[in-house]
Amino acid sequence: DWTASSSNGKKRELWLNKLDEVTGDLWQVVMGPISTLLKARLANAIYSQQENTVPQVILLPTGLLSILPLHVAYTYTEKPDRHYFIDDFAVSFAPSARILQHCRKQKDTISAQNLDRLLAIDEPKPTTSGELPNSRSEVAAIADLFKNRMILRNQEATKSAVLDYLPQCQVVHFSCHGFSEWFDALESGLLMANNEKLTVRDLYDQKGLDLRMVTLSACETGVVGQSLPDEVVMLPTALIQAGCAGVVASLWSVADVSTAMLMARFYDLWQSDGVEPVHALRQAQMWMRNTTNREKRLYYKEIWDGKPSTEVSKTTARDFFYQIGKLGGQGHDLRHPFWWAAFYLTGV
Repeated sequence: DWTASSSNGKKRELWLNKLDEVTGDLWQVVMGPISTLLKARLANAIYSQQENTVPQVILLPTGLLSILPLHVAYTYTEKPDRHYFIDDFAVSFAPSARILQHCRKQKDTISAQNLDRLLAIDEPKPTTSGELPNSRSEVAAIADLFKNRMILRNQEATKSAVLDYLPQCQVVHFSCHGFSEWFDALESGLLMANNEKLTVRDLYDQKGLDLRMVTLSACETGVVGQSLPDEVVMLPTALIQAGCAGVVASLWSVADVSTAMLMARFYDLWQSDGVEPVHALRQAQMWMRNTTNREKRLYYKEIWDGKPSTEVSKTTARDFFYQIGKLGGQGHDLRHPFWWAAFYLTGV
């Protein structure tokens, strides 16, 4: 339950407060000085925050820095308004310069092709984990953007089926449950039907894939292993080694409905508007953060009423309209980075 009435409300409040504390400290210690340096270097550059022309920054964190949301380090302009690092820069990550170069080569190879082959995994079942009520809407919105799509839904989403279809696709979207084995990173992974685990180890065994993008729309899918953090053993690096140019993954447990909204907008910006993934993810995150409950409801209400949209169907817009309505009409409940900042791009 993602609403304020959740029985886990107190735990969530503690987590939100800790996230505020850490990201505020990150600005003071790390990202504030980096921001100042970059702005000095870019003093003569002309760019607009309203367009797809903000400078791109690629961060190569090492060790335990890899588990920190550096892209949403913040300072205050005037309280309560925060100024985040991604207000000025589109941020992506790479484990090393060598891996970044590999991702760029892979992107250049695939860019000559039409990106029309999607594999989407929609809430594998049965599992012992909770329901994902917005998974079908999320996958439907994304699948509509691709000419050729294979959707593995519920019982169809077995580990063997996913591995069989991976070599046939260019874009893969996982809408499922993820898990992180902090001290045995090779066993971190994604939960498939019948509680089968698609692990980092499984993906390291894959070779010669031809993937432009994999999105891991699940919890803690971008967390590096803690036993040897400098080795950067995690799902994104396993997928890149297998042949993927870019991976979108998460740093913490995410909320189902806000994730669905974010993903629908990210893919629409990328596939319909031609915005590069790093900028598309940033723009989707800033829309989630900056719009109020009322503005989101009006946006989805217009689509529900018939305004043409490549982002979501009328049915999905109606569902999102009602779910935002649970929060109340005058609030700004999804402003906190918990709701939109967990996801980050590794590679290009």
